[in-house]
Amino acid sequence: MKTYLVTFFTVSDALLAERTAKEKGLEGRLIPVPREISTGCGICMKIETEDPQELLDALTEADVDIDACVAWEKKL
Repeated sequence: MKTYLVTFFTVSDALLAERTAKEKGLEGRLIPVPREISTGCGICMKIETEDPQELLDALTEADVDIDACVAWEKKL
């Protein structure tokens, strides 16, 4: 499994992403954004999957404004 971090522009989008993931039965949890990554709201969603596209599609469908989705090598 690979680790990805999904970043958001606002805390509201991060909270909507968390709710959407739970409703869809998808993995993901909110964590503080690591210092090495720059983002506006300070919260990101950590997911462990081979392909994050299913979650990204669900978030887009729910009108969540995503900043970025990046592969993450470090353990959090």
